Amino acid sequence: MEKSQLKFGANGKFTILHIADMHLNPLRNSEEEIKCKLDFVRAAVGHVKPDLVVLAGDNIFHVRRSKLLGFLNRGPIREAIDLFMRLFEALQVPVAMVFGNHDEERGLGRAAQMRVYQRYSCNRSCRDDPAVPEVSNYYLPIYGSEGGRVKYLLWMIDSGTYYERPGDHAWVKEGQVAWYAKKSGELKAAHGPVDAMAFQHIIVPEIYDALLDVPPGTPGAVTKPDAVVHIGKYFALDPENTAPGSFMGEFPCAPSRNTGEFAAMRGQGNVRAIAVGHDHLNSFVVRHQGVDIINTPGCMPDVEGGGARVITLDEGDTSHYESYMYTFENYFRE
Repeated sequence: MEKSQLKFGANGKFTILHIADMHLNPLRNSEEEIKCKLDFVRAAVGHVKPDLVVLAGDNIFHVRRSKLLGFLNRGPIREAIDLFMRLFEALQVPVAMVFGNHDEERGLGRAAQMRVYQRYSCNRSCRDDPAVPEVSNYYLPIYGSEGGRVKYLLWMIDSGTYYERPGDHAWVKEGQVAWYAKKSGELKAAHGPVDAMAFQHIIVPEIYDALLDVPPGTPGAVTKPDAVVHIGKYFALDPENTAPGSFMGEFPCAPSRNTGEFAAMRGQGNVRAIAVGHDHLNSFVVRHQGVDIINTPGCMPDVEGGGARVITLDEGDTSHYESYMYTFENYFRE
């Protein structure tokens, strides 16, 4: 598959299929489960006909039992990546991915996995700067329907794995935030102000500010007994800033430390949304300080509302986008 420019179609649209948390591993998943997920992905691509697939992390799932099993897991991890990348190759759809916390736990490291992805001609993933912490940090320009000019930017951010404290997740590092701010400034100077969307696995800490802090027993409220932040708190979606059809089935697992990523993106003035996965039971679009926080639920048949999110950009007005879920329920009905 030729690596042509990503660009808006003749109809002025650019469609992204956002797939989160497939958790594929031949050592953990039955053949039936793997087939179900891959058949769903094939159907979703056929239904949506996306211009780009974005994998939101936890694309694969390591076996964390011992160093030996981690070593033996390297082959199945390559096999797992091959299962879906070979499918995308056959479907001739470009793919960009970010890493999640489960992609690297034992066995094949992030840098080695990136090299596996880069074997496929459909891949658009890369490591922009080896000096920047983590691996899947890069950006993708989307050109106008007639080519020539960059009309939109997609930022891919590696949100890391875990912190030393049990139950806590890593945060986007200060070096990554500095890289983003520098690159964004350079691109703005080169192309003028261009609207953008960011993708990463773990949600930003600002989600807690965007939710309602509510008493126990409030309908739709979620809590987490072993939370490392906001211990004992209950949160619910705020209908004032939440898109219709949104729901929250679990406590958002944001990191305990805030390194200013959201503030930096908001400060650039052109990031319209930050799309994440990680929290399998959450499916929402929440507006906070002019930026949408999008949570796509797990691509799992046993998750209510699980599936893939369709995001459509419009060349005529890049400040807005349309979004809906293509779910396993949709797929099973077809």
